[in-house]
Amino acid sequence: MKKKKTLMFVLVLSLCVVAVSAVTSTATNYSMGNSFENGSYDGWTDLSYTFSRKEIKTEGSNHYLELSYGGGAREYYDVKPIQGNPTITGTIQAAFDIKFSEVDTIKNGQVQFKSYRGPGAADTTIAARIVKNYNRLQYDSNDSLCFFLTPSGEYLSIEAERWYSVTMSIDLQNNLQSIFIFDRDTNKMLARVENVALKTEITSINTVTFSGTTAMGIDNVDIGDLEGDKSYIYGQGYVERPKSGSADYKYSHYALTTDSSKILPMLNDTQWSLESKVSGVTLSSDGILTVSSDAQLRPVIIKAVCEDGKENKFIVNIRG
Repeated sequence: MKKKKTLMFVLVLSLCVVAVSAVTSTATNYSMGNSFENGSYDGWTDLSYTFSRKEIKTEGSNHYLELSYGGGAREYYDVKPIQGNPTITGTIQAAFDIKFSEVDTIKNGQVQFKSYRGPGAADTTIAARIVKNYNRLQYDSNDSLCFFLTPSGEYLSIEAERWYSVTMSIDLQNNLQSIFIFDRDTNKMLARVENVALKTEITSINTVTFSGTTAMGIDNVDIGDLEGDKSYIYGQGYVERPKSGSADYKYSHYALTTDSSKILPMLNDTQWSLESKVSGVTLSSDGILTVSSDAQLRPVIIKAVCEDGKENKFIVNIRG
């Protein structure tokens, strides 16, 4: 069943939210959005050397944009929603839904955030990108493609004609990116990567492009400052004490957009701590809770403090 345009994401992992706080962020100087419900894709144009077919498609009452190859020597399309060449700096956030018509025989498909100065490779510098590699998705960090992993540590597999929701925070000033991927129909978080280096360290971008050969569906696109309203701690509310050694559990700090329709990853402005010391339990500066085999079986309280001083708390129960 197709989800409505405005979604309240239900977190599927065990989750306990004890407190929330308002979010402040470094605003970018650009903003655009399109849900295609008016049947228009005005402003979506090809880069000069590629050709695409653009068509508004319908699923039930929902409209979305489909891109496909439209001819040309390079045999792929490269379509941008951003007009002109704005200088986009600071932290840029992006949210979009995406699906691919083919994942088994066609490898390519990308979403790129870049500085575009001309059609040649030497005239393009990519800050961040998501890459379709057949039925896998990858991100780029320090010029190295990495596979998205599921919470259980397996490669994330995608299916043809299935919608996926992506949210990204790209911090050009501090060379960092965070990316969340959801199944749009179930709202389940499928994979996440947080506070990793950009593909290339640059201070500004002027173009976002959706490119590939296989047909690509695009929906609910928002790029710019998405105005996170409240922040939350995300992770498991119950963890197991191992019989030997230690076990790690990852916690994240995220925000909901003001209309509660999208979950946004936050960047490295969170200070993590335990409210009180508990024997055999530690919390790292990047939100990893380590539980050793001799940990006390009792609740612990994780605290996340935003850059503006507001804090959230999260109760984690340790079980034997």
